[in-house]
Amino acid sequence: KKKFQISNNKINLFYSLKGKLMIYILIFLMSACDNNIHYNYFEKFNNNSWNRFSELNFEFPVNESGIEYNIYLLIKFDESFSYDKLLINTAFYTPSGEERFTKYDIKAKDKNGEFIGEKQDDQIELKFSLRKDFRFSKDGICKLEVENRMTKIETPGIIGIGIVVEKE
Repeated sequence: KKKFQISNNKINLFYSLKGKLMIYILIFLMSACDNNIHYNYFEKFNNNSWNRFSELNFEFPVNESGIEYNIYLLIKFDESFSYDKLLINTAFYTPSGEERFTKYDIKAKDKNGEFIGEKQDDQIELKFSLRKDFRFSKDGICKLEVENRMTKIETPGIIGIGIVVEKE
């Protein structure tokens, strides 16, 4: 009977340690996350090339109207992108029905031909601000359409494009 109690105590100790370990792991993971990020999605292109007629469509929830959001386009290039700028059009549809259409010439390289953005291994990541401190007047779904305005049918050197939405 004594062996059973020791065994039972060892089991209780094991579960107690396991529970504490899980709590520490959970705390670590939560602290490692960026709490400001509300939505993050990335669309990767086949063969690192964006077709001119392949419009990107993003949708994200707005569940706290009245607070400020920052909306970024995340563009990942590789070294084969030969242009100084990426030309795009955007259509921005808010949950309240507001529509905003904007033309952007996104600078990808400086005057020396060096990529602007953060270089990671064999790719360059550029975070471009679309809307800063934007307040939605209504909760719901926000839609963003991104259209390639480059003159050629294929724009090589673009790994993909994503959207990052942060809460202030």
